Amino acid sequence: MRNNADYLLLIAKQLNRLQRSRQALLSGCDTEALHDFRVQLRSLRTLLPLALSSKKQPDQSILRAWRGLAKLSNSPRDAEVMMDLLGKQIIAVQKQSLQQHYSIGIIQLKTILSSPQLQSLHHKTLQQAHLRLDLRRQLKRRIQQQQAKLRQSLLNENLTSTPSLNDWHHRRITIKQLRYLTELAADWSLASTTNLLPTLKTAQTALGHLQDKHTLTLWFANTEIHQSVFESTERSWNKLITQLLEMNAPTLP
Repeated sequence: MRNNADYLLLIAKQLNRLQRSRQALLSGCDTEALHDFRVQLRSLRTLLPLALSSKKQPDQSILRAWRGLAKLSNSPRDAEVMMDLLGKQIIAVQKQSLQQHYSIGIIQLKTILSSPQLQSLHHKTLQQAHLRLDLRRQLKRRIQQQQAKLRQSLLNENLTSTPSLNDWHHRRITIKQLRYLTELAADWSLASTTNLLPTLKTAQTALGHLQDKHTLTLWFANTEIHQSVFESTERSWNKLITQLLEMNAPTLP
């Protein structure tokens, strides 16, 4: 059985992967660097709340710092995705606007990534996680409770019969949290939850595609989301909800 020390090692590994993504982003030689950086950052932010305490000021400061860094990466990533979506159909004014947002966003992000404060944040994060995990009991139960909470959140969100685009966005965030936590903490997870992973990944991809199209409409008023995108999103979502309901169904004797 995995223990608290293993969970701390998991956090340390994510910090190291994030460091490699940071270096690739700063060097500018990897076209996927920004995407990889965001994935590693999301993974780290998924792990930390189960080690740190949201009620303790030092922990709050660390969690807030990582959240702020993730938020700072949104603008350049959105611009990057929009340029990819438009492809050859992009017109000069769109390209200029997107490149400007990307350039400004990347400069701001790289400024933070190259600062000594980030290295200090890495150190404080690992130090504080070590301190808290030494005091934690029943970590496995905490992980499984968080997974159950996220699963229930998805079922609750399904009660909205006509979800808005903002609702779909929140559903996607919850799916990502559950997927990343289950992938990273598989050794602490129930088999029924790990069995969800393929369906979670499919749903995340579909909802991500919808979110990208929505972002495009926010940037450029003359674009629209085709009905087929909504239909694909709903199919993937319904498959996920069906599997979640089956997990909650009582077992016959």
